[in-house]
Amino acid sequence: MTTSSNTFYRINGQIDYEPQNHILRHCSTNVEVTLFAPASRCLLLLIEKQNTIIKQQELMLIGWEMHGLSVSPNAFYQNIANIRRAFNELLPGLEVITTIKRVGLLISNEVNIESIGANPEVFSERIQDPDIYIDSYSTFRKKYNLAISLTICLIALLFLASSIVYYRYQLEKNTLFFNQYTLYGKSNSGCDVFINKLDNEALIYSDMQIINTMDCKKFNQAYITRWPEWTRTSIVLCSMARYRSDELSCTTYFYESNYQ
Repeated sequence: MTTSSNTFYRINGQIDYEPQNHILRHCSTNVEVTLFAPASRCLLLLIEKQNTIIKQQELMLIGWEMHGLSVSPNAFYQNIANIRRAFNELLPGLEVITTIKRVGLLISNEVNIESIGANPEVFSERIQDPDIYIDSYSTFRKKYNLAISLTICLIALLFLASSIVYYRYQLEKNTLFFNQYTLYGKSNSGCDVFINKLDNEALIYSDMQIINTMDCKKFNQAYITRWPEWTRTSIVLCSMARYRSDELSCTTYFYESNYQ
């Protein structure tokens, strides 16, 4: 997800969503509700792919796994419920997220979502003090031009600083998940196989048999992940060079594990 740090979304003309701060705000009352960070990332994905069904595995990957976190189905559903409660608290009766049973979630085109490039507070009305009078128009003009110049310089510096910070944040965020893995070998199907540094290599054989059957032309890297509290194992397939955040493309496969 590559949302600008200044972008927010206006939903049905009544609720503003700020992805960077994980906040939903009612436009009229200014009442705010803060979402869980994983829930906010799931909501952003659903907004960016509006009217497309997003599978649970993809939401788990974007909301948790890409940030080095594991998530159980129960925790996943609690986060989705967190989104629904937030919308209901701000605007009772508003149904934004639709569940497609046994398939996934989506936000339909019936929900009006407008992408706006800056926080609305920036455009707040400026009210002049009626008791202040400017005797000399030229003096006012000079002060005005100076203020504009200083403001432009300040905005440029802030934009440069925020761009650097945001780029570094995006780079570190997208590589956090992969830093805990080490190269194990190459599958018969051509995938570079990575395993968790703490994983038991004795369990890898059955995983390799599955990866050997996968198509590695599109996704050439496979990351094997075991969840301590689950009986399932996941294989995250990615088509990217490690540490190149701008070319991230992944998909996840889950299957039942036979180990205890």
